[in-house]
Amino acid sequence: MPKSPPRFLSKPAESLDEVEQQLTPEMLSRQDFARRLQRLMKARGWNQAELAKHAFGTITDRRGYETPQGKDSVSGYLAGKRMPGPKKLSLLARALGVEPEELLPNIIASAAENEHLSFSMRELAGHPGRVWVTINRLLPTSTALKIGLLIEEADMAMAASG
Repeated sequence: MPKSPPRFLSKPAESLDEVEQQLTPEMLSRQDFARRLQRLMKARGWNQAELAKHAFGTITDRRGYETPQGKDSVSGYLAGKRMPGPKKLSLLARALGVEPEELLPNIIASAAENEHLSFSMRELAGHPGRVWVTINRLLPTSTALKIGLLIEEADMAMAASG
């Protein structure tokens, strides 16, 4: 029986290259963030609960025990499943003694860059001749459909070339 693909993949992958082709920039950013967070936690000798406590504080549970807030969030960040919003990013950075930009350099830089961009192309290391394209603008439906057809043609050409 064939294995079903991991949730982040749209189809089963035969090789690492196929996995990389299915990863979106957002997924790559989540993984980069998780690695940075893990490295900074390790440098302080903290586990997930300690990071949550230092970043988000504690609450007293029904039994009267103090428990860290945000343990589930930290777990999701370290698993690369979610990203913090600006407030939580700031709290994490402060707890770890770094600037938010150290945890999420690309996201913060691209947020500033993309504030007014309606079209961008970004090269991804390891994929020569290929770029991530972002289009964020209102277009006539006919133009959007043409772009969709071009993307479909490019997908077929890339699949045929292996």
